[in-house]
Amino acid sequence: MQFKAEVIQHGGTHTVQLAGRLQCEHTDELIRLCEESPTPIRLDLTDLVSADPLGVETLLLMQERGAQLEGASPYIVLQLEGVRPGPDGASRASRRCITNPTLEPGIRELNKENQ
Repeated sequence: MQFKAEVIQHGGTHTVQLAGRLQCEHTDELIRLCEESPTPIRLDLTDLVSADPLGVETLLLMQERGAQLEGASPYIVLQLEGVRPGPDGASRASRRCITNPTLEPGIRELNKENQ
């Protein structure tokens, strides 16, 4: 399995379950699912195997916007903790990502700066 994201509603909480490998080409789908779901939202990372640098940045962005990250493996936790801002405010991880024109403006701008 490459990547799967599924929204599960339970009571007043929406959980987006992520499975597989979160890569640049999946981040726009994740952002869309999170923005379409009313708050509070949870991101279940139990079955997430890995995330590329833009995937990690997207998870952190969703967390900044109020999503609760749950069930992350030790490997995913290390990835999330390894993203540190550089002197210009952009993380080192975003510097390695390709530009995806369908991404939200904030992430797209980070990628443009680093080309």
